[in-house]
Amino acid sequence: MKLAIVLAFDEGFLPGAETLLYSLRKHNSLPVGTEIVLIAERDMDIGEHRFIEIPVGRYSATMLWMMEIYKKTLFGQYDRLIFTDVDTLVVDDISYLWSEALYEKDFWAVSEDGEYIFAGLVVLNKSFWERAHCPYRRMRKMIRAMNDQNALNMFLKESPEVKRGFLPSEYVGVIYRLRHKENWRHGARILHFAGRPEPWTEPGHRRRRRRLHFQPAVDLWRQYYGEAKLGRTVFG
Repeated sequence: MKLAIVLAFDEGFLPGAETLLYSLRKHNSLPVGTEIVLIAERDMDIGEHRFIEIPVGRYSATMLWMMEIYKKTLFGQYDRLIFTDVDTLVVDDISYLWSEALYEKDFWAVSEDGEYIFAGLVVLNKSFWERAHCPYRRMRKMIRAMNDQNALNMFLKESPEVKRGFLPSEYVGVIYRLRHKENWRHGARILHFAGRPEPWTEPGHRRRRRRLHFQPAVDLWRQYYGEAKLGRTVFG
């Protein structure tokens, strides 16, 4: 399988990307030949990767990479694409995401109601691009009219030919929903720090005036961030 992990972010999210990639490799052995694809305004030091230059700030990230991959026909170069927001943290084995079982559908994401999907983690097989009608202008119009998650759901609603599959809920454990559970980490494979502030913003930062994340989850993210930085210092 030719697999790509796709990240789209601006410079302010670099700590998240570094930590996400570290956590991914900490808990998983990626298939041989897997590529990390970075879509951003400029190239950044996140280890070995493929860089695609585009002004991320113009559009919301989730739909951005779909447009760019469609425009550059990157879908023909990979059997499967996995997109994840960089404010996520992998805390367990997620090898199911590159298993043969997911070839049954074109598109995979987590949904609470079997209809509306979360855009924080999306898996696309090559067949998605063979079935879906993805006119660039229509996708761009959707992005300008609504947020990325709503735009992606609208796009899927207008593409009934796409075969959708739903991932188990533990693949997107949203922190502000888990925080009320006594054993909040139980069963979660990917934690998502949806909403701001991001876990790497310092106390007193203007973004931290908004809703704060669950502190034990932030502490866990910072632990992984420290490990990632130490690993790069010691091992290059």
